[in-house]
Amino acid sequence: METNVAKRTYIQMENMVQNMDQMKQANAAPSTGLLGPRKMGKPMKNEATLEENPAYRVAKYFQTLRNKRMELNGGKS
Repeated sequence: METNVAKRTYIQMENMVQNMDQMKQANAAPSTGLLGPRKMGKPMKNEATLEENPAYRVAKYFQTLRNKRMELNGGKS
Protein backbone atom coordinates (compact mmCIF):
# COMPACT_ATOMS: atom_id res chain seq x y z
CA MET A 1 0.00 0.00 0.00
CA GLU A 2 1.26 3.42 -0.93
CA THR A 3 1.61 5.80 1.97
CA ASN A 4 3.07 8.86 0.28
CA VAL A 5 0.93 9.90 -2.68
CA ALA A 6 2.71 13.25 -2.98
CA LYS A 7 5.94 11.62 -4.21
CA ARG A 8 4.15 9.81 -7.05
CA THR A 9 2.22 12.97 -7.96
CA TYR A 10 5.41 15.02 -8.02
CA ILE A 11 7.12 12.50 -10.33
CA GLN A 12 4.10 12.46 -12.64
CA MET A 13 4.11 16.25 -12.83
CA GLU A 14 7.83 16.30 -13.66
CA ASN A 15 7.26 13.76 -16.44
CA MET A 16 4.38 15.82 -17.80
CA VAL A 17 6.53 18.95 -17.92
CA GLN A 18 9.33 17.09 -19.70
CA ASN A 19 6.86 15.70 -22.26
CA MET A 20 5.46 19.19 -22.89
CA ASP A 21 8.98 20.55 -23.43
CA GLN A 22 9.74 17.78 -25.92
CA MET A 23 6.49 18.46 -27.79
CA LYS A 24 7.32 22.18 -28.03
CA GLN A 25 10.73 21.37 -29.47
CA ALA A 26 9.25 18.92 -31.97
CA ASN A 27 6.62 21.44 -33.13
CA ALA A 28 9.10 24.26 -33.73
CA ALA A 29 8.54 26.27 -36.91
CA PRO A 30 10.67 25.31 -39.89
CA SER A 31 13.65 27.56 -40.52
CA THR A 32 14.03 26.53 -44.16
CA GLY A 33 11.79 25.36 -46.95
CA LEU A 34 8.58 26.73 -48.38
CA LEU A 35 7.08 27.77 -45.05
CA GLY A 36 10.26 29.18 -43.56
CA PRO A 37 10.83 32.90 -43.07
CA ARG A 38 12.47 34.86 -45.86
CA LYS A 39 14.77 37.86 -45.74
CA MET A 40 13.11 40.89 -47.21
CA GLY A 41 14.96 43.48 -49.26
CA LYS A 42 12.47 46.15 -48.24
CA PRO A 43 10.91 46.88 -44.85
CA MET A 44 7.72 45.08 -43.87
CA LYS A 45 4.42 46.77 -44.55
CA ASN A 46 1.14 46.26 -42.76
CA GLU A 47 -0.28 44.64 -45.87
CA ALA A 48 1.79 41.70 -47.06
CA THR A 49 1.92 41.28 -50.80
CA LEU A 50 0.87 38.04 -52.40
CA GLU A 51 4.43 36.89 -53.17
CA GLU A 52 5.48 37.26 -49.53
CA ASN A 53 2.71 34.97 -48.26
CA PRO A 54 3.94 31.41 -47.44
CA ALA A 55 0.63 29.91 -48.62
CA TYR A 56 1.14 31.56 -52.00
CA ARG A 57 4.65 30.08 -52.30
CA VAL A 58 3.32 26.60 -51.48
CA ALA A 59 0.46 26.95 -53.98
CA LYS A 60 2.87 28.15 -56.67
CA TYR A 61 5.16 25.16 -55.96
CA PHE A 62 2.29 22.67 -56.26
CA GLN A 63 1.09 24.37 -59.43
CA THR A 64 4.56 23.92 -60.92
CA LEU A 65 4.55 20.24 -59.93
CA ARG A 66 1.09 19.76 -61.46
CA ASN A 67 2.15 21.43 -64.71
CA LYS A 68 5.28 19.25 -64.99
CA ARG A 69 3.22 16.11 -64.29
CA MET A 70 0.74 17.11 -66.97
CA GLU A 71 3.61 17.63 -69.46
CA LEU A 72 5.05 14.19 -68.70
CA ASN A 73 1.69 12.40 -68.84
CA GLY A 74 0.55 14.14 -72.00
CA GLY A 75 -2.42 15.85 -70.36
CA LYS A 76 -3.59 12.82 -68.38
CA SER A 77 -3.69 13.03 -64.58
